[in-house]
Amino acid sequence: MKRREAIQWYSYMFGGNMTNFQNYYQKYKQWFDSNKLDLKYLAPLITGCNEVPPQKGNNPMYNSMPSFLDGCDCEICNPPKKQTVAGASVNINAPAQPDVPEEQRKFLTRRALEIIVSKTQKMKDKFKIDFNWWPKTVKEADERIRAGLFTIIGADKKDDIKFPWYGINDVFSWRGPDDQADPKGFEAAQEKFVEFYEPILDEIRIFDPKDALKSLRKIEAYAVD
Repeated sequence: MKRREAIQWYSYMFGGNMTNFQNYYQKYKQWFDSNKLDLKYLAPLITGCNEVPPQKGNNPMYNSMPSFLDGCDCEICNPPKKQTVAGASVNINAPAQPDVPEEQRKFLTRRALEIIVSKTQKMKDKFKIDFNWWPKTVKEADERIRAGLFTIIGADKKDDIKFPWYGINDVFSWRGPDDQADPKGFEAAQEKFVEFYEPILDEIRIFDPKDALKSLRKIEAYAVD
C-alpha cells in the first residue's frame, strides 16, 4: 500500500493516535509495500489528489492529521490556515483586496496611451508617412501612369543609382506629386506632441483618479489637424 494508505491503516488500527507513525512506517515499510489496503479503511471522495486523503467517514483523525504526514498540497488535504488577530479569525491565504484608486489610475493610463497612438496615426496620415494605395484595375493603373501619378524612388538623387537586380518593384511607388511624404513635418509635430503629453502622463500616474481623468481630457482635446 502507498504511504497515504498506510497512514489511514495506522490511524484506524491505533485509534487515531499518529504519534509513532513515522517510526512504525519505517520499521514495517516492507510489509506495507507488500500488502494492499483493505477497502473498509477507505471512504470514497472526489478530490484533486492522486491519493486518497484521510476522510471523516472512518478516520478519527479527519481534521487533526499531522502536517508532516501530508504528501499532498491540495486545498482538501491542506485547508487554508487561519490566524487570530485581535480576537478575530483571519484567513491568511485570502487574496489581497484590490487598490481601487491604483486600478483606476492604471485604467486611465491605458486609455491615455491608446489616445496617443490614435493621434500619432492621424499625424502620419496628415504628413502622408504611410501610403498604402494601389490601383484596383489594370485600366486604373494605366491611367495613373499616363498621368504621371507615380514615383520612381531615388530618381531625384544627384548621383544616379544602379537599377535594382530584383526589378522595378524595388524603386516604384504609386505616390503621385501630391502624395509625397513629409517626414520633417511629421517629426516636428511628433516632437511637439511628446513634449505636451509626457508631463500629463506623469499626472495621470500619481494624481487622484478624479484629477487624473481631467488630465486625460487634455490629451483627448489635443488637435492634430
